[in-house]
Parts: sequence; C-alpha cells; structure tokens
Amino acid sequence: MKNNYRFIFAGGGTGGHLFPGLAFANYLKENLPNVDILFIGTKKGIEVEKVPASNFKLKLIDIGGIKGTSKKNTLKNIFKIPKSVFKSKEIINDFAPDAVIGLGGYASGPALISAWMEKYPTFIFEQNSVPGITNKILSKFVNNIFTTFKHSHKYFKPEKIIFSGNPVRKAIREIKIEKTSKEIKNILIFGGSQGAKKINEIIAEASPKLNDFNIIHQTGRYTYDKTKELYSKYNPNAKNIELTTFIEDMAQAYNNADLIICRAGATTISELKLIKKPSILIPFPKATDNHQVLNAQELVNSNSAIMIEEKDLTSEILVNKIMELKNDNQKYKAMQKSFDDLPKQKTEEIILSKIQEYINL
Repeated sequence: MKNNYRFIFAGGGTGGHLFPGLAFANYLKENLPNVDILFIGTKKGIEVEKVPASNFKLKLIDIGGIKGTSKKNTLKNIFKIPKSVFKSKEIINDFAPDAVIGLGGYASGPALISAWMEKYPTFIFEQNSVPGITNKILSKFVNNIFTTFKHSHKYFKPEKIIFSGNPVRKAIREIKIEKTSKEIKNILIFGGSQGAKKINEIIAEASPKLNDFNIIHQTGRYTYDKTKELYSKYNPNAKNIELTTFIEDMAQAYNNADLIICRAGATTISELKLIKKPSILIPFPKATDNHQVLNAQELVNSNSAIMIEEKDLTSEILVNKIMELKNDNQKYKAMQKSFDDLPKQKTEEIILSKIQEYINL
C-alpha cells in the first residue's frame, strides 16, 4: 500500500456537482495515511467559496458552458477551450496526482482531457439519471464512471461503469436518527444551494394554512429578501417559520424534520435515502434533459416520496399533499418503512477500492 496519495478533483459550478467531490475528498483524508488534494474549478462556481472553507487547495481555469447559453457565449467559450486545456495540463503536471476525478461542470472537461493526454488514471462521478454533455464526452476517455442511478448506464460503455452511488458528506452518512416521527410536526424546505424562486413563492403563499407546523425554510442567498417580503404579505404574524439563506448543519436539520420539501438533485436524493425521511419532491424544470424528474422517480417508485412537477405546482396542491400525509398516518408510516427496501451501498469504499486498483498497478 502506498504511503502518500495525491488526488485532483475537477469541476463544480453547483452544489450538486461539488458536494459529492468534497464528501469523497474528506473521506480520503480520513481513510488514507497521507493524502494531498487539489481542486480545479472556475471563478464563477460555488467552489470558490466552498473549497477553501473546507480546507482544500483550489486552482482556477477560465472556461464556460457551450450548451444552454447564447450563441455569442458559446462561441466565446469554445475559443477558451485550448487555453483552459493548456492551463489544466500545467496544473496537473505540477501537482503530479495519482488520479484525477471529474465532478461534472465546466472545469471538469479541460482537466480530464489534460489528465488523459498525460496518461494519469481518470474517473468521473455521474450523479444524475441523465448525464450532461461534459460527462458524455469524457466517458470515452476515462478509466471508469461512478454512477448513482442505473438509468444513466445506457449512455456509457458497460465495461466502464461502476454502480457506486453518490458520495455523501460524513455528517449525513453517520447521522443517527434519534426517533422515527409518528406524525408531521416539523417541515424542512430547501431548493438547492442557490434556493428555488418558485418553491419560495408557493410556500409563502401557502403558509397561512400551515400554521400548525414548525417550518425551517432555506431560501437561498439571492432570494431571501424577496421571500421574506412574500411571507410578510401572506402571513405577517407567523411565528412558526424560520427563514435562512443557507443551512450549515444539514444533519441536524434533517434529524429534526418529519417531512422534507425540496428539489430532486442527485445529492439530495442520496441524502434522503440515508436519513429515511419522507419527502415532497419538486424537480427543477430546467435541469438538463429533465433529469431531476428521473432522479425523483426512484423514490416515488419505492413509495418513499411524492413528486409534484413545477408546472403543476400551486399552493393549494402543495397544502393538500402535506395535509394528506398529516391526516393519513398509515400512509406516512408506509413511506418511512419503504426506505428499508432500498438497496444499501458502501459508496465511498467502492470508489476508493476501484481507484486504488489503478494507482497500485
């Protein structure tokens, strides 16, 4: 066994891409004797704030998206590719990693291509049911693809697929649920790391009919003030609602919750499976190839969650779903019990074991 390990994680942009990388990076620190870790990202991504806050090193490259943007930006970002590949190659050779892991997002492409050209072992995390364009391209070059949903397997060569699950931060992975909720009293609401405007609006509108519940609502940084205004408009005297821009201690928030209302990003789905709490899922409608609907479907099919697509979302429908679970205790308990039938995976162990096969060659 090696005494010193060096890993590069490339990508990010959103919490859905970055947080599994941070979770696995922390797992490496806890389980390998000596490990040095570097992240490669862009200045516009969430990694600029979250990677240094997690005490990891970060290098930045200049690259943007070529899909879902204007023709002008697409062209501009295409011309950035050669320079970003050269910069990535420089960073990677200077760091000399044992392996390079792509997390998805803009920075992932140039870094993984550079690592492949320099013959370093390369891997990608595919968190979603439908891979984005970056991972579809990179899958042709990397050694293995670590997947979260079996639906994504049809997009990749079978011999490269490792069905591992999605890495989850230690605090969530080791959460000890103190008790199984017998009824719904506490509701946790969040819309991803950036918040969700539509969910914020609907919850505020619905709040006068939810005064019997304790509600913690993560609004996102940029929509906090507007959401607070909406609560003042619809439910000015409410004392049962706690608004916050971002929840740092999600383990505690999950532990206190009886019901969770949220998006259906891959990280969220993985966390819900671990904490075994029923949820109402409202997939992000602009997710690439509508993959959040497919993500949510896994929990819906196992009777662990209810899904409301955003196009169908109204305050009346949401309140009806919440009250249906509150008033039908048998249905609520059945949703809790359904988590026991979901497959269990030792995600982090599976990923590290496969990577070590290449490192120890």
